[in-house]
Amino acid sequence: VWWFFLVWASRGQYVLGTVENYSKAVRHWHVSKGIPDLSPTGDRNAVVLMKSIRKRLGGEEPKRAQPLTTPMFKLLLLELLVNGRKGVDGLPKTRRIVLMDVMWISVGFLGLLRRSELAALKVRDLAIHEDHLAVRVARSKTDQEGKGCQVIIGFARELFPEGMEWKEVVEEYLKLLRQEGVGADGPLFGHEKDAGVGYAAKADGLVKRLQRFIEFVDSKYQLGWKCDGFTGHSLRRGGTQALRDAGVPRDVIKAQGRWRSSAVDVYLDILKTSWKVQVVVALGRGRWVNPDLVGER
Repeated sequence: VWWFFLVWASRGQYVLGTVENYSKAVRHWHVSKGIPDLSPTGDRNAVVLMKSIRKRLGGEEPKRAQPLTTPMFKLLLLELLVNGRKGVDGLPKTRRIVLMDVMWISVGFLGLLRRSELAALKVRDLAIHEDHLAVRVARSKTDQEGKGCQVIIGFARELFPEGMEWKEVVEEYLKLLRQEGVGADGPLFGHEKDAGVGYAAKADGLVKRLQRFIEFVDSKYQLGWKCDGFTGHSLRRGGTQALRDAGVPRDVIKAQGRWRSSAVDVYLDILKTSWKVQVVVALGRGRWVNPDLVGER
């Protein structure tokens, strides 16, 4: 099967990043199952073919989603919660829509969820506890057997506008869904006109909403954001880097994001400027000090 895929890819049907990522995925799957590595990275002839594919496709780096940074995350929530209900042009007008957007952006960013996972969530997949929100992810691309897993998201008060408790946002949103007749098996994130119809996982759903919000906030504050670079993976990528910047260990980030391989490192490849400076400073000190935790720049 992989030979057919590689031959098809060699004709230029896929970008290089897609071919290489699928190759790595197959190899990690073989390793996890304890079977011989039959992927393109473990077969000599396949390696030769991969080299020809890289040459044909120019060897360009795969394009990656622009990460949603923590300041951007906070500003988006502020605009949604404070101005969204006022009917500002470009933002939703009803309370239910405002809270829905706050919810999926927050769950995606803080829970490191994929776009498809967000779109597939049902009301019953959410459980509110005293100090955290439990999100049941029924299936993902790394869980092909559909065993499911639970993602725990603490109620981070500092990430929301002053006076706004995220737990109250979740409770109010679920109450509004019940009022619109959405049951436990109904979509957690529904369309503006019909809460019982879920948003698509493709670009015609959540991604376009995110890009529209970013474009609106950017035009309002003239921040110079490049809206085209944001995709459904911007939440997962941004949340991952936000955890890293806060000093969360790699293994903990890997567990929170449900990575089974070193693929997590692809999300951690962009270091903040302050960190890059401290890399050299650490040589003089003889130890690493997280500048974000001690206020150094």
